[in-house]
Amino acid sequence: MWQCWAIFYTSLWIAASGYFFGGDIKLSNIIFGLALAVLSFWAGIKARRR
Repeated sequence: MWQCWAIFYTSLWIAASGYFFGGDIKLSNIIFGLALAVLSFWAGIKARRR
């Protein structure tokens, strides 16, 4: 269960790094980070309910 939350916080860092550091892949990092955050948050909630 803790792995879901570790991935959640890591994916938020990926999204934030795309915003703060910019570069050519800024939008890609933001979209990928937010999508991964949503999926890992959903998995964490599902794991907590079991």
